[in-house]
Amino acid sequence: YKKEEQNESAEQIFREAINLNPDHADAKILLGYLLILKKQWEEAAALFEQYPDNLDAQKGMARLYYEQDNICIAEALYLQMMQKHPEDKELVQGYALIYYKKGLFAYRRTCFRAAQQCLEYALYLDPKNIDADILLANTYFALNKKVQAYVIFRRYPDNLDALE
Repeated sequence: YKKEEQNESAEQIFREAINLNPDHADAKILLGYLLILKKQWEEAAALFEQYPDNLDAQKGMARLYYEQDNICIAEALYLQMMQKHPEDKELVQGYALIYYKKGLFAYRRTCFRAAQQCLEYALYLDPKNIDADILLANTYFALNKKVQAYVIFRRYPDNLDALE
């Protein structure tokens, strides 16, 4: 509840900033990110599309497609941005999320070998992704790779998700 209240306050502040200065790119882009959280896709996209050369707006579009499970477009956008900005860690983390979600989809379809490949790549890109690590452990378990699964499970003794 508190987080939702903070988001509402932030949205009001961004909208006021835009009313005072209709060309305020940062306020529009930040509002776009907030609207993604609220699943107000069309308005978020309209804000990002106003700034096609702005990296933060491009990241916003990629994130929007990711949140809509439109992985192909999100992946293409991340790749395009990473070619121009290979050192941007935020882009690499976003791209890692693409592979996490691909792994999740494969896992849900019981395509465990595909899930393993996607999740291992996601963790190669972003070794701190706990969700990908735990899902990889569950994938190893499904593939009867119990030792690899338990090695990961032991890293998260307090995480109930690891006991899936």
